[in-house]
Amino acid sequence: MKYSICITHKNNHSTVERSLLSLLHQIDDSFEIVLVDSESEGYAKWVLDHYKDRHKLITQECSRGRGRQIAFENSTGDYIITNLDMDDYFKDSLKELLKLYHGKAEGNLLVALTYWEQKEPGTLQRARSFCTIVPRNLLAELGGFRDLQYAEDWDLWCRAAKARKYGWLFYPLVLRQRAPSIFIDPFFTRLKSSYTMQRDGIRI
Repeated sequence: MKYSICITHKNNHSTVERSLLSLLHQIDDSFEIVLVDSESEGYAKWVLDHYKDRHKLITQECSRGRGRQIAFENSTGDYIITNLDMDDYFKDSLKELLKLYHGKAEGNLLVALTYWEQKEPGTLQRARSFCTIVPRNLLAELGGFRDLQYAEDWDLWCRAAKARKYGWLFYPLVLRQRAPSIFIDPFFTRLKSSYTMQRDGIRI
């Protein structure tokens, strides 16, 4: 395998199947998908089991950063593609992005940023999504992903920048981001999330 797409996932019930298929439809035998699922339930678990012959599935409850590291450790590709998560859908342009990477950023960590504004009645939604491409040996030299729930990607990018191995560009890979949830998180769930975000920010 030349490219390993390393994904973390937990309970993206409404998007996981379309998201996964949007990747599967554009890759060939030079790619593998390594997916770490943090013990999803219901329909999301069914989808991952249904397509398990087309990706390597590892089930383990963990933080986002730890999940990315587990996926990396279980991958075989010379290049790691990460931050493609199952709450986004992807345009059929991943191979074109890789050609651009090899032509302009070979040997470095490259972040491809999709940014757009979507007008809805009475609102203006701004969204960002990322794709990170990094050689396997460089990711190992940088120390991989730390056990963080938030900003684990930012933490890695900062280390790459410090090593002068970082680059970024705008690239329209993400077709659409998930719709905002209509449910309100319970108070203690939001409190825990806020605490974890502050804790990981301090650790970084």
